[in-house]
Amino acid sequence: IWVVPMIAVAIGAWMALRELNNRGPEITIDFADGSGVEADKTVLVYKGVTAGVVERVWLKPVMGGVGIRVRLRKSAAALAREGSRFWIVHPEIGLTGVRGLDTLVSGVKLTVRPGKGRPASHFTGLDKTPPPEFPAQGRTFVLRADRLGSMSTGAPVFYREFKVGEVE
Repeated sequence: IWVVPMIAVAIGAWMALRELNNRGPEITIDFADGSGVEADKTVLVYKGVTAGVVERVWLKPVMGGVGIRVRLRKSAAALAREGSRFWIVHPEIGLTGVRGLDTLVSGVKLTVRPGKGRPASHFTGLDKTPPPEFPAQGRTFVLRADRLGSMSTGAPVFYREFKVGEVE
């Protein structure tokens, strides 16, 4: 009679140990605004692959922003390093083009640009998508003007009617 409960306990213990062994680190990311982020639904994506899942979302004390706890996969543990930058991908439709269109169907997602520092567990999220990093491709220029006009991130830069770059 006692064999069946003992087998059930052994199977339960084996499943719990397997889950603990496959878990990656847990990180916390602070954002000024967490619109669209939901626990157990929003994922962290790196290079098109799911690297983790949001486990908890809460308001910071004194309404100072939003805290998000993410459980990384074991294979994505290297993303939890100092210098990593996290941001929320929202759909963007504008004169410069359409970005994040897939989030209209799947909901918002978190994205990361990995850092190279020591392992860390607490990060501050970016308010918007950072400019692309292509250190070996082309040149970067900083232009200053009194008025912004119609400039925005992603706007094309033309020279003699040929697109030669874009605003970062």
